[in-house]
Amino acid sequence: MEDVETVKLLKVKEGSKNAQILSTSKVLERALRTIHGHQNSLNIDCLRDIAGIRAALDVLSTYLGDDFVENVKHFQALPKCLETAKHLCSNSIRSVLHLFLLKQLVRHDPNGIDAVKERCKRTELKWIMPPQSEEQDKTPDIFIIHHENYRTVREALGKAILTSNMDDLNVVIQEDLQAQPIARSCYVLLALFREITSSFSLVNAEDRIPDRILGKLSQYIEGMQFLPNELKGLAGNFLTNFGNANSKLLQLSPRQSTNDRRLIEVLVHFLIVMKCLPQNRLLQPLTNLALNPAVMMNAFIPTMPHDDAPEVLGAIPDGRPY
Repeated sequence: MEDVETVKLLKVKEGSKNAQILSTSKVLERALRTIHGHQNSLNIDCLRDIAGIRAALDVLSTYLGDDFVENVKHFQALPKCLETAKHLCSNSIRSVLHLFLLKQLVRHDPNGIDAVKERCKRTELKWIMPPQSEEQDKTPDIFIIHHENYRTVREALGKAILTSNMDDLNVVIQEDLQAQPIARSCYVLLALFREITSSFSLVNAEDRIPDRILGKLSQYIEGMQFLPNELKGLAGNFLTNFGNANSKLLQLSPRQSTNDRRLIEVLVHFLIVMKCLPQNRLLQPLTNLALNPAVMMNAFIPTMPHDDAPEVLGAIPDGRPY
């Protein structure tokens, strides 16, 4: 049924793009008038409206790309069509339509979710991005120091969350990412914490990642051959905000201060690096400080300045340093 509606809109496009936008707007306006009557029923009219909405939002998303400004200038019907879509998606009960439009935007944009976020900063498109995205943008990503590889994985994960499709994420991690398995594990775990665990600090529980998506991610993680079982366990803790862990020290909560969350991010970063590189000799002092501090009581760290106090005291006859 949705294919039929899509074909109708595509045929209209053969006449002119403006005509296609007008037809898209009419479909959305019709749905806006009739959708209230379908809330407690599922019949052929309801299914037709749903199919029409999906087809119309898909078409609309193709005009909201990088050429959006030019499209607004050339197609007079576009602003009204966009406004109708906004009214249709604004109801919290119909948030699934809102999410569907966002998915289509990401799907049609070759530059990924970050490009969509940037474009949706425009006043006309600002309503498209969910509130949690804006809140997360206010929180700088301290893991970005890992540069392009981490950013690539994080963007792919963000897109997978929006589209519920793990295939593109798998291609990025398994094929596109030019990194050793250890580094790849680090990037994946850091991205999971940033995109998944961080959402548990949002005040509104509805803004967090749906359980359905978390379930898909859990299955996907279990199938990662390059990720050792111990790291899969850590990834699982990120999906549940350490709900199944022995300690709740690293759990995120809306009640925490910004400083508390920053401290947890630093600890998580250290934990990931330590778990991914257990045999790294350069990390051994830090690992001992964290897990076995007693060993470090009498250790000499090469970067420590030499303490002259014993020699000074030994050179003074009465042992007094004054």
